[in-house]
Amino acid sequence: MQNKLKFSNKYLSFGFKTLKLLFWLCLLVALYFQVIVKFKNFQWNSLHNLDIFFGVNIIYWILIGLLLILNWALEAKKWQILAQKIENISFFQAFKGVLVGLAFSNILVSIGDFAGKILMLHSDKRLQSIGAALVGNAIQLYVSLLFGFFGLLFFVSSQHPTPAFAFYVLTVFLGICVSFGLILGIYFDKLNALFLPKKIFKNYLKVLKEFSPKEIKRIFILSFFRYFVFSTQFYLILVIFQLNLPWKVLFSAIFLIFLGKTIGSLFHSLGDLSIRELSAVYFFSFYGTDIPLVSLATFMVWIINVLFPSLVGSFYVFQLKFSTNQLQSE
Repeated sequence: MQNKLKFSNKYLSFGFKTLKLLFWLCLLVALYFQVIVKFKNFQWNSLHNLDIFFGVNIIYWILIGLLLILNWALEAKKWQILAQKIENISFFQAFKGVLVGLAFSNILVSIGDFAGKILMLHSDKRLQSIGAALVGNAIQLYVSLLFGFFGLLFFVSSQHPTPAFAFYVLTVFLGICVSFGLILGIYFDKLNALFLPKKIFKNYLKVLKEFSPKEIKRIFILSFFRYFVFSTQFYLILVIFQLNLPWKVLFSAIFLIFLGKTIGSLFHSLGDLSIRELSAVYFFSFYGTDIPLVSLATFMVWIINVLFPSLVGSFYVFQLKFSTNQLQSE
């Protein structure tokens, strides 16, 4: 009996190692095709000012690199705080979980972020952390909607896009969502019981009841700061590519691009890069900017904030260890 169990575990171990390797290869292929398709379709002949791009002050690139680290460090700190309801993890463990989640999300669009973070936990109650991950993502989503609402107000009032009625309806709808989110955040400790489904999902989401208003506020501050960080990073890249528009216009467009990414992520057939680019091209087209430069700047943001961290996170996938009893991490 013991020999059969050892034999079975041996093949299971080999199977899991093979699965991790296949996932890693699939991730590389997915990222490769996103990059190749972008380069193939890009209008390189339309670029005339790349000498400015290569000759830009090195300080800009240093700042962008530091903001890259700060961006994901803030997300890691959020996850460390959220996960402590299930398991006390170090900041470095949280950082690895965030990067693995980012890597997973390139293939498992809907659940990749959750799966990566959860699989890096040690606890046998790790599935209960689904609720904690939902809290973090919901608050970051709210921050994106909030700034997107302000960006849309500025855009509609200054550019008067058509059809006007559709944009007015969208603005009002976003305003309602932002107001509802604010009320929900203020009364979270009193209303969170309403979000606990009965029976099957209750065990996974009951952790919601353990978050205090103070903790929710802390996560909101970190999410707000993180949004400011990657928006500033995007702004610096647009400056490098000499999109000579007032800073209010640039930040408004950035807020709308992230809003478009947030809403567009519901359509999983479109990749993160495609959604960013389509949003950027649409909103910047109202200001008479060089569209290929806008497209290239958006691509650069994706390379820095998604491609590089995903490649790093992909190597942490090999640290995942599975057993027949429970999922656990090395």
